[in-house]
Amino acid sequence: RLDSRGSSVDEEGELIQLSACDSAKFVQQFLLDCDGKACTELLQAVAVQRPEPMQKAALAAGLGESAHRYRAKSLQNADTVVAVSDSEATVDLGVTPQSEKRLSSPIVQFTSGKYFCVENEDAVEVEVLRLNCNSQPSEVTYRTVDRSAIAGKNYVEASGRLVFTPGEVIKKIRIKLIDDAAWCGVLEFHVVLEEQGLVNAVVSEHSTIARVQRIDDDVFPTNKFKEQILARQVHEINAISLFIEYFRLCLQDPVICRGTIKMIAVGQLKN
Repeated sequence: RLDSRGSSVDEEGELIQLSACDSAKFVQQFLLDCDGKACTELLQAVAVQRPEPMQKAALAAGLGESAHRYRAKSLQNADTVVAVSDSEATVDLGVTPQSEKRLSSPIVQFTSGKYFCVENEDAVEVEVLRLNCNSQPSEVTYRTVDRSAIAGKNYVEASGRLVFTPGEVIKKIRIKLIDDAAWCGVLEFHVVLEEQGLVNAVVSEHSTIARVQRIDDDVFPTNKFKEQILARQVHEINAISLFIEYFRLCLQDPVICRGTIKMIAVGQLKN
């Protein structure tokens, strides 16, 4: 937790008070947000394990005269723990077992957070990237998850295991699409990298889910009048026939069907 107060250390900087920092990420963001030379010196002192200059830098940053004891181990990752207080400033950047594993293991993640496809395509391919140490084999499992797109109706459900050979950095997941003649707009399903079943790898914290958006190539409300609709000749379509096709569309989707019946029933209550 980083608090910036209005009191000035000098004409160029502000009095900065650090208290109960939960992660080294906060210190890094603090340096990005504050343009203070003393703050930069403080972080550098931690990084190179030099506790002596830290006292001077901390005092310049506004931690107070009581900031006199420091323990600095290493600033390597965002999983380290930081604790700084007004009365007795203590900086402990010890690496946890979880962070050590994340630093030494290959990291698997999607190459993009979002993929697009058209329903008349045979399939969509989602890429998985392996970073860091690639000299040993790695394995990760994946599965698809329904959102607005439904497996078996809009796409073929997929799950499996990706095996990276030594030196291999890219794997592709191929998911088959189901083309239909009904208009349904843009639908979405997800591909998820599983935490369970990992072999010599960790899943990236920021890219465990890929969103796949399936774009419909049908026309509203039906393909029966597709040529006239695409040619902008709607006035040539029989109005009754067009209304019947629209009503059929409403009855095909369970949610829209319930809403249509409810709307008709409520409308009749006014009579």
